[in-house]
Amino acid sequence: MTSRIVTCSSVAVLLVVSLSPVWAGPTGLTVIPTADVLGPATASLEFEAEGRCVPFGGDCDRFVLLQIGLPRSLEAGIDICINSSEGPWLNAKWVMMNETLRFAAVAVGLQGVGKDTTAEPYLALSRDAGSVRLHTGAIRLDHHTSWIFGVESSLGPGLAVCGDYVSGTAGTASLGLSWEISDTVAVAAARIFANDSDGEDNWYFNLGCALAWSQ
Repeated sequence: MTSRIVTCSSVAVLLVVSLSPVWAGPTGLTVIPTADVLGPATASLEFEAEGRCVPFGGDCDRFVLLQIGLPRSLEAGIDICINSSEGPWLNAKWVMMNETLRFAAVAVGLQGVGKDTTAEPYLALSRDAGSVRLHTGAIRLDHHTSWIFGVESSLGPGLAVCGDYVSGTAGTASLGLSWEISDTVAVAAARIFANDSDGEDNWYFNLGCALAWSQ
């Protein structure tokens, strides 16, 4: 029982930084993927919404996300849009190198894999830097390479703030807050800003539940 509680708690910490419906996202911040993955025999089940008014606005896109941690530092997931015929989308990530005292964690992955989309490969690096955790890397969007940057920091027990940025006209920036309500439930909300002046700024909402089972 104790090991299960510890496992659920670790998954809930990862849920503090939530996934994005824009890319059928792996574990990451609001917008960008990171080099973090769920542990083996753990998963996150999430309800997510994005639009000018969330979570219940008429213009809002709503998603159900399932992300599963696998052995050998692997993670895979599926995103389903529940108010559209688009999708589903798949994603997968592998941590090539774990974080050490000298080096950042390094991961490669593929997201947005679907029949009507162009899959988006990425490289992500993540590292603790004192009281904050930093993320960077690159991702392929709309046949162009964009740089990704992100930072997250704890504001107190169960409360965290995060911001991230994707370069280029297809990219976005975001600023959000998350709250770990319990060992297994977390919520997050953020404002997403389009880099392109013709793009639309959106609100983002995520409700996640940590799952775990015996190996």
